[in-house]
Amino acid sequence: MIQSTKIIILETSISALRNIRRNWKKKRLRWSPTDDLKLCGAWLLVSKDPVTGKDQSDKSFWKCIYTEYVQSQNQNSERSISAVVSRWQKLSHAVSKFADCIKKIHDCYQSGLSEDDKKNKALELYHHLEGEIFTLMHAWDVLKKEEKWLSQYVNTKDTPSTEHTGSKRSKTNTTNSYTSNEDSDIIISPCPPGRKFSKAKGKQKEALASEIEKKKEALEAQHNVELQKIEKIDSFNKTMEGLCKEIKRVHNQNFALKFMELDPSTMTEDQRKVYDKTLESVLSDD
Repeated sequence: MIQSTKIIILETSISALRNIRRNWKKKRLRWSPTDDLKLCGAWLLVSKDPVTGKDQSDKSFWKCIYTEYVQSQNQNSERSISAVVSRWQKLSHAVSKFADCIKKIHDCYQSGLSEDDKKNKALELYHHLEGEIFTLMHAWDVLKKEEKWLSQYVNTKDTPSTEHTGSKRSKTNTTNSYTSNEDSDIIISPCPPGRKFSKAKGKQKEALASEIEKKKEALEAQHNVELQKIEKIDSFNKTMEGLCKEIKRVHNQNFALKFMELDPSTMTEDQRKVYDKTLESVLSDD
């Protein structure tokens, strides 16, 4: 009897440990780019469906998405529906922010940059605003082409968040996007419109002013360096001019001394004429 009890307790403990390990594994399960793309595909498939994507609760809507996602895995998914919803919230929110960055870059650089250059500048802007690298380019490449997601993105930007008392998903406008307050853990809450844009615009102005100031300081420093070079060249030219004059003076002085040592009485008439003319020139230079 005691032995049987011990076996039962041991089996119960093993089962509990397995459940703990399974739950821990679910929590630690990371999302790969392939998983993200399958989630995007499931969301788009259900959203575009004229039956499942219309007039139903958020809970039913996400159950349909979860079912499509699990079927796309070709195996039993270890993720719960809440994990799938949470991932979509994070993914859609990040991609929406990156879409804002893309729009701002296109507005600032309407010409002169290639699409790859604009994408790179949008990545830099996202990193500057959010403090992290945008790692969902694979999701952006899919969602940016889909009218259903784009309409939700536009509505999320332009329509303030409102509370609803009903459990049904209701249309916010003619673009067939939905809002609801049922099951708050699966509601995608939009950011306040305009706040990020104003913040980014202010930072862009500050960065531009800082860049202009740096360029101005660099130009002033370069101007000062050029002035110093000119002053050094002028100083060198004056020194060389003085040195040349001194060399010429010494040369003339030595020539005069040697010239005065000559005896005119031994010279011919022609030599005497040259001597007299040279002597007159030497005396006039002195």
